[in-house]
Amino acid sequence: MDQNPNTGLATRKTAAQRQAARRQKLRVQENQRRLNVWIDASACNALRRMARRDAVTQSQCLERLLHQAEDRIIAALELDSPEWEAYFRFDHTASRSPYNPRPKESQTR
Repeated sequence: MDQNPNTGLATRKTAAQRQAARRQKLRVQENQRRLNVWIDASACNALRRMARRDAVTQSQCLERLLHQAEDRIIAALELDSPEWEAYFRFDHTASRSPYNPRPKESQTR
């Protein structure tokens, strides 16, 4: 609970305030990011089954699968090659893959 600056009495946070604080803590202290996606029902069920089988959360299961898949991709890339550079180039504003870039302006004229 927080204190009311005017009265000095404890005030309760709303559910939205508690959730916002939790998300901020995850983002900052635990370096977590929220992923909000729609996936095929069969993929969702597979994720649930795999997480239950391994006694982990769905988040932990998905993280493990992503890391395993990326490890296979990286193992296939030649160190410091153009493909390596393209794979690790990250532009959070880009909506396209580095393997399918937007045409350069000189190519569109």
